[in-house]
Amino acid sequence: MSFVCTICTLPFTGNGTKHALISTYCGHLIGKSCIEKWKNNKPIDKFSCPICCTKLEEKSYHPIYNFPDEFLNLTITSSEIQLPSKVTTKCLPINDQKDEGKLIKKNVKNIYWSTCTIATFNKCRKDVIEFCLGFEEGDLYHVIINLYFEILRERILIQESEKIYSICFLDKDKIAYSIGCGKVFVSNTFNSFNKIQWEIIDNFEKYNIKNLQKLTKHIFFGNVNGKLYAFEEHKSTKNGVLFFYYEDKYVTNYYIDQINGSIFIFCNEKKNLENGIMKSKLFIYQNVANILLKFYEEEIDILYKSYIPKGIPINYISLGVYFKSTFFVLNDTGYSCVYFFILNLEKNSIEVIIYSLNSTRYKKLLIYLNEFFENLNECIDIHVLNNPKIYLTRIIKIPICLFFKDKIVKFNFFSTIPEKYI
Repeated sequence: MSFVCTICTLPFTGNGTKHALISTYCGHLIGKSCIEKWKNNKPIDKFSCPICCTKLEEKSYHPIYNFPDEFLNLTITSSEIQLPSKVTTKCLPINDQKDEGKLIKKNVKNIYWSTCTIATFNKCRKDVIEFCLGFEEGDLYHVIINLYFEILRERILIQESEKIYSICFLDKDKIAYSIGCGKVFVSNTFNSFNKIQWEIIDNFEKYNIKNLQKLTKHIFFGNVNGKLYAFEEHKSTKNGVLFFYYEDKYVTNYYIDQINGSIFIFCNEKKNLENGIMKSKLFIYQNVANILLKFYEEEIDILYKSYIPKGIPINYISLGVYFKSTFFVLNDTGYSCVYFFILNLEKNSIEVIIYSLNSTRYKKLLIYLNEFFENLNECIDIHVLNNPKIYLTRIIKIPICLFFKDKIVKFNFFSTIPEKYI
């Protein structure tokens, strides 16, 4: 059982310290420095509990004494995990406040140096943190960590002779990955010798297959030279089928929402690609995935080629060419909305787009990261970790992970939940 501050999500510290355990009169547990900062930023007549909004007086909170030490000395969060190399060891900072990091050294086996090309988490598992790393030399690295950031398994799962471009989990213990030109394999994480090649190389011999994403455990999609293809396990030919393509547009990124059966596709106009920055449009195709699942194997080819849903474009957004953004769909508030997290290189920030699937309206927020990073050019990926938390005050906390070439940085994004119609 663990206790962390509701505001900053960090563990409490001992009595008399900066982040000591404090209780409000309404019974909520908060760190001392957090409640004082909250109070100082409010007029005295507007001071209220940050959890339940109960009105508080200036001294309507008190310290809790004689609290067991085992509940205070916790290593709950980490703000940075170093990727494996032969010259570094893994370190887990347990405090993400600037200049106050504490390191816990973890001894791991040395691994020869190779550039990491892709990272992906297993979202089918909630009991552990499981992810795979792909490397330029062809190694696929498999890591499992428990919720206290103790390493349970780390090993090279697969060794290929070509660069790994993309990895996705199809099931709890099943992955798909692409290598070289036009090759896609499916393997079990517990038995790497049982891998199957799904894709015939002749079809895409000149192009790489990137950004693999799961529709079901038998169907996944991939980006092939700006075109979106679908790959199916039970097809006799194993050839990818063209799903989305416009002659003047280039698919840079896409997402599949399995709950709502929607596909979100980022496209840029080919003529706008300049100096590593592009202008991109978002197309949202609703109910596509649900329709695909209703068709039998012999009919699905016709469906892919003939079904052209009407996309909903929104304004152009400046994106980095090599950056992979992320999103998640919120369905727990009586309506559905989508949170997109996109890198904005021009403003050195992360752009958050909140899109309502009910009203097709949207709004934008900016997370400025100038204080933490001089530039974000080396950021290659971003992920939403676990399920976001929603508080009674309609505040949502979303854990975000930024992947760089040599490190992983974690932070929490807080926002109010938008009204039903943005």
